[in-house]
Amino acid sequence: MKPNQLDQLNAAILHSGLELEEAQFNPDKRNLDLLVDLISSLNSKDSVNLTIRLIRYYKVITNYRKRCARFLFEVSNLHESNIAIVPLIKQPGYTRGSGPVIAYEIRSLSANYEGKFRFFDSPWEGKGLSSQLPKYIVDDFIGTGEQFFDMYEEIRRGNKDFNVAGVFSIACMQHGHQRLIKGNLRHFCYDICEKALDVHLRSEGGDVTRDYSLYEEIEALLDVDAVDHLGRNQSEGLISLKRTPNNTLPIFWHKGREKSWPAPFPR
Repeated sequence: MKPNQLDQLNAAILHSGLELEEAQFNPDKRNLDLLVDLISSLNSKDSVNLTIRLIRYYKVITNYRKRCARFLFEVSNLHESNIAIVPLIKQPGYTRGSGPVIAYEIRSLSANYEGKFRFFDSPWEGKGLSSQLPKYIVDDFIGTGEQFFDMYEEIRRGNKDFNVAGVFSIACMQHGHQRLIKGNLRHFCYDICEKALDVHLRSEGGDVTRDYSLYEEIEALLDVDAVDHLGRNQSEGLISLKRTPNNTLPIFWHKGREKSWPAPFPR
């Protein structure tokens, strides 16, 4: 990696905040080192420049507490009654996933609200379904909103009275956020992400058609599934949380056909 490219990469990391401790994806390796490995694998000056421009807009969120605390404060002021917190879960009996993790984080911060919040393990069964309290579904990330609505409608098919007052997510893609709003769901989210090339790079006023072409040359090295081209359903995300959603551009998380691509923020 050339010295001027390292200077440009450092500037991009400072612009995006990736040098901050709370943004470190891998506790054993700095984001700078992870991204140097990525940049060093690129075989042309143009692909290096494009990737560094994308890094300027990349966001890593590994500390959820401030966002969860803000959600608790804001939603507590909306209701005089108690409030139900329900994790988004794929199916009955499913105990893994990010929804329960976010619900646990929120619960750990709720002591100051003197029992105002009630926590349920699942939206599929028992009191999670029957409670008449205002309900808020929680999860870490919403991409296009397609998976969220598939799961939400599946729950409602089992119980038509299951309605929610709103949704909380740590982060969200802009188009997913808009889909929730159009679905008449209030969405609490403090990190709403725009598309990488179509919004961020386009705003720079350059040749976006050429940017897409350059990006696709890099991605072609990975042999990703068609649905993940440009991120799941062409989401063009530039975000990692404690895990990296597949809505993010694959060059940042996909290991490649030989499992040797130096993805800085793998899933």
